[in-house]
Amino acid sequence: NDNKPYDNETHDKIKKLRAERRQEKKQEKQEVKQLLAEENLLSDETLNNLNELDCLTGIPNEDDELLFAIPVCGPVGALQNYKYKVKVTPGNIKKSKAVKMVLSAFSNMAGENQREKELMKNVIDDEIQLRWVGDVQLALSHNLFGKKAKLK
Repeated sequence: NDNKPYDNETHDKIKKLRAERRQEKKQEKQEVKQLLAEENLLSDETLNNLNELDCLTGIPNEDDELLFAIPVCGPVGALQNYKYKVKVTPGNIKKSKAVKMVLSAFSNMAGENQREKELMKNVIDDEIQLRWVGDVQLALSHNLFGKKAKLK
């Protein structure tokens, strides 16, 4: 396939390496949890909650089973590796219009991934609007809104 920057063999090696890294990280997390449990530093309830939190990701892999899309707000540095992100600052775009623009742009970013598109359509606009204070200005790293990546 001409669209790939590398051949199938290299692609398979990269997928295998990524899977190995995920497995190593998973094993390391299990060892840490086991040590914490042995030292009685965390309760059973806290350990169970940690397991659920470990399932959340802002950077889904191709082989991940996606169940939900959850709107998240946070400092730019904390969300810099997220697949779908927009910088929101005070401005003069109404929140409802801005949310529609962002969801539309994210849907375009999903490209061929129908599951991601479907999950974004299920996000309730109010869930995002409640996290924003006042009118906003949007800035995306990708040029998804037309000629300008920054809207006022």
